Amino acid sequence: MTELILVRHAQPKGDEADPSLSETGHRQAERVARWLAAERIDVLLSSPLRRAVETAAPIARFTGLEPVVLADLREWVRVPPRPFYSPLDALPDDHPQVRSLVEGRYDDFVPTIDIPAFRAQAARVLDEMFTRWPVERIVAVCHGGIINAMLAELLQLVDRFFFVFPAYTSLTILEKAPEGKVAIRAVNDTGHLVGTRDEGAVRPSVRAG
Repeated sequence: MTELILVRHAQPKGDEADPSLSETGHRQAERVARWLAAERIDVLLSSPLRRAVETAAPIARFTGLEPVVLADLREWVRVPPRPFYSPLDALPDDHPQVRSLVEGRYDDFVPTIDIPAFRAQAARVLDEMFTRWPVERIVAVCHGGIINAMLAELLQLVDRFFFVFPAYTSLTILEKAPEGKVAIRAVNDTGHLVGTRDEGAVRPSVRAG
């Protein structure tokens, strides 16, 4: 059994093409790193974008693992390319993207992108992670869009791929059984942002549940 923990990056700064984390984002990254330190992680992966690399840094510090950067874990590429990244929490309430999420119109939130190519990217990187690292537990720091695309591929959603808005540093957990089937165990888990772990506490496996 291989467990894949997908971590959305922490809160970034705005008004940059490839922003670093904000002060809040650094605190979020520390919290998720401390939470994951209780797990036995075999491989740490990261998107090449700065907000993901900086989120992976404290996980690397706590685990002693060197992050492996995978290009296909990057977020969608807009058409045309946007000049800067704007975190949603920095946008006004009447911004079209904010309103689309509030009203549940998730498909309207997705910018103009090459959706077939992005979904192919998601399928490719999901297969690569499980095939290249047949270990017990993988942590991959990436982005909300690519997480949605991977879930859509697993659920075989044809008409849409963005249907959940992952919180900063949320955990989405997948498991691949020896016979090859991939199961979704958790989506958008944010317990680490408000809770703590007793020493030695671990999550039950599928076999224990």
